[in-house]
Amino acid sequence: MAQCVPRSLLVLALASASMVLRMPRSLLVLALASASIAFASARSAAQTLTVHLDTTAHEMVMEMSPINLHRMVEAQPGTITIPFDGWLQGYDCQLVDAHGKPLPHAFIHHVNLIAPEKRELFSPIMLRIGAQGSETPAVELPKILGLRVHRGDTLLVTAMFQNAGAHDIVGARLLIRMPYRASGAVNAVSIYPMYLDVMPPAVAKSYDLPAGHSEKSWEGHPAVSGRILALGAHMHKYGTALRFEDITANKVLWETKPIVDKTGEPVDMPVKTFWWSLGLPVRPDHVYRVTAIYDNPTGRTIPMGGMGTLGGVFMPSNVEAWPHVDRTAPDYVLDLKDTMSTEDMAGMAGMDH
Repeated sequence: MAQCVPRSLLVLALASASMVLRMPRSLLVLALASASIAFASARSAAQTLTVHLDTTAHEMVMEMSPINLHRMVEAQPGTITIPFDGWLQGYDCQLVDAHGKPLPHAFIHHVNLIAPEKRELFSPIMLRIGAQGSETPAVELPKILGLRVHRGDTLLVTAMFQNAGAHDIVGARLLIRMPYRASGAVNAVSIYPMYLDVMPPAVAKSYDLPAGHSEKSWEGHPAVSGRILALGAHMHKYGTALRFEDITANKVLWETKPIVDKTGEPVDMPVKTFWWSLGLPVRPDHVYRVTAIYDNPTGRTIPMGGMGTLGGVFMPSNVEAWPHVDRTAPDYVLDLKDTMSTEDMAGMAGMDH
């Protein structure tokens, strides 16, 4: 498993300062999976997804049946049943050829890991627990941390692959390794990924950016109480600020702006950790708002040019109180339909955040 790198949002207030500063950007890799898919793509033939526990390496290993890589290929969504009680502590996705030889990471357009039986903190859609793309690395948590899972829980995997070469690759296989800690005498501290977006749940996350100054917001309340341990963000060009507010308390909790290059393209976003205060408390009886602020100087609307995503790490006050999904909720139904769709690639792209 690769070491944590600066694109991670998985941190814990109880971890050391150096570890906190190393971890803060990896749950936001969901925002790094492409905002819209403009390439021609094909749905592959049905794949199966198998799982086994490597008790020596302490890894849960998922393997997708062979797939042929040509241009853009979307794998059929697959599910596995988690075979242990404990905590997941990271993930690493790798493509290998028919002989088991590793293929370049650039062949992975994106892999999304979703817990369909749990909901997001601020919306009733399925919980995104991680993602990896061609430019995003593996995620490995400190041994003290983990995402709580139970034997029999379901994990949904969606994936797309890309091959810009002249020749197809026949019989490639996707391997996903997830380090874990089984329940025992020493347990991990339970954390959850969280995100808010200025667009409503279960819709595409990019939007048309008007000329001049503009602001777009979304409001919601958390399903459970707890503490936010770290926050990061994602914006597009001409973004000037992303703001997170407690509307009930009339308080700005965090505001940040992109770090840009000389052309104005965002190259990084600051990350805020709250470990000195043991986290930023949030409450279900409060309403929170995320706002993306842009100044578009081009004099024209930029199609799908805006985005405002806030991602972070959340430590619930009571991990067992985290609610299951309401499968009848309209947002959940739409989310599931778009995620499992065999036709609506634009909708699928919207869920990659």
